[in-house]
Amino acid sequence: MAAKKQKFIIIGSGRSGSTMLKNLLRSHPHITCFGELLNYKKILWDYENFNNVYNTGEIHNVRNSNPTEFIKMVYSLIDDVELFAIGFKSLYAHFDYSRNFKSILLYLLEQPDIKFLHNKRRNLFKTFCSYKIAAERTKQGKFMNAYDKDDVEHSIQIYINYDACLNFFEKTKKMEAKYDQIFKDKSMIDVFYEDLAKKTGFEMKKVLNFIGVDYAPLSLSTYKVRRQPISEVVVNYQELKKKFNDVGFGEYFVE
Repeated sequence: MAAKKQKFIIIGSGRSGSTMLKNLLRSHPHITCFGELLNYKKILWDYENFNNVYNTGEIHNVRNSNPTEFIKMVYSLIDDVELFAIGFKSLYAHFDYSRNFKSILLYLLEQPDIKFLHNKRRNLFKTFCSYKIAAERTKQGKFMNAYDKDDVEHSIQIYINYDACLNFFEKTKKMEAKYDQIFKDKSMIDVFYEDLAKKTGFEMKKVLNFIGVDYAPLSLSTYKVRRQPISEVVVNYQELKKKFNDVGFGEYFVE
């Protein structure tokens, strides 16, 4: 009989390093970390064998109609004595798709053996810009993330709408605070993109210790999408910097 596996979930906003965290965890020989299993359009297992077997209409129907049963299935899929932890990543927005999807979060919070990795990015301006860059790459037929060094952007430029960006700041800060409150009595750790990017090994040792798995060499399968400083990517950067300084968000414009 296989040993009991630690269950975990990564939760956060998009473009905040959750893919980086997921890929680092899944590179560990004793961890399985699925992708966005609650993505409404398609269940993103992020493992080819699972994509082939578990992306059927029947599985989608189970997830959408009885999501707690789907989550139970996910955590019991792998009966392997060499696997020590199993989890998946999800975005805040996934739990707002429908009443059924809201019940998934309630179910997860009721389970005493699930650990929560609260993924955040301190610089919300760069988060918003990352959305815009991802959208531009998609228009060009590219992946949102860079999976090859040759796919990294060296001269991309975007325009940022002030009102849309301000709304994103306010909405994201509110959502982060909401989940901080939700997780306050749970087994939870904050994982910030900036720390993960600058001190990858150090931060991942903390994460692995939190989920109870011994450290092993980890590897990344994606690259930072842009090479330019954000001040060169955003064509109206200086205008935005002044406006956001005036409303208390100047910290996001310190390079």
